[in-house]
Amino acid sequence: MVLMSYFLYSGKLHINIPATLDKEEAAHLLLSRRVKVGEQIEVQDTIPNRFICSVSKLGKKDVTLNPLYQVELPPPPKRTVHVYQAYTAEQTIHTIIQKLTELGVQTLSIFPSKHSPARPLGDKLSRWQRISLEAAKQSGRPLPVSIRLDTFTNFIKTCTPESQNIFLSQHAPKRLVDLLSKTKASAPIHLWIGPEGGWTPDEEAQLTAQGAEPACMGPYTLRAETAAIVASGIALNV
Repeated sequence: MVLMSYFLYSGKLHINIPATLDKEEAAHLLLSRRVKVGEQIEVQDTIPNRFICSVSKLGKKDVTLNPLYQVELPPPPKRTVHVYQAYTAEQTIHTIIQKLTELGVQTLSIFPSKHSPARPLGDKLSRWQRISLEAAKQSGRPLPVSIRLDTFTNFIKTCTPESQNIFLSQHAPKRLVDLLSKTKASAPIHLWIGPEGGWTPDEEAQLTAQGAEPACMGPYTLRAETAAIVASGIALNV
């Protein structure tokens, strides 16, 4: 079982004022660690601020903490990156959510495309957001990625001249890294990634009409999760 880098408190923490974790978060702590009274753990509140806290009281389902001192949050990414991901297999989506959260992507917009193998059914957003929250805690990211679910038509309207809009296409003449190297550091980057079957000509035409540029990541065909993770890592650090 993966140990959490920090745990969450559903209010505001104050030094030397005891705080009790919610039952769900206390259960996470009790299951993931054989925690003892006096042990120190990192806890983040809703501001968000993060504290080193001492475990002062343990119950079967309750954990009471004493915040000792505040610690600095990790620095934010150099770039603001928004990813638009065509819906693909559910487990693939879970992997994309986890890894993009760890990398520090700001938003992840998921939509069904013509080549998507299925359409997302039921209440996916709450499940997806929980996956992102756990990935944020495990990696130390202060915040999970903000996840949205809508249509390609609605999301494409978010392409604006103020942002760098790029869609991955295997046969594009320009490489992703070359396009990004010419982007102003202050400009938000919008990355569009298709499903396993790729974009249709009509979808590529719509993206181009909205000002998005095609880019490739080499001569090989990548899985959707590989493309999303690698492209996001490049965009966040170029």
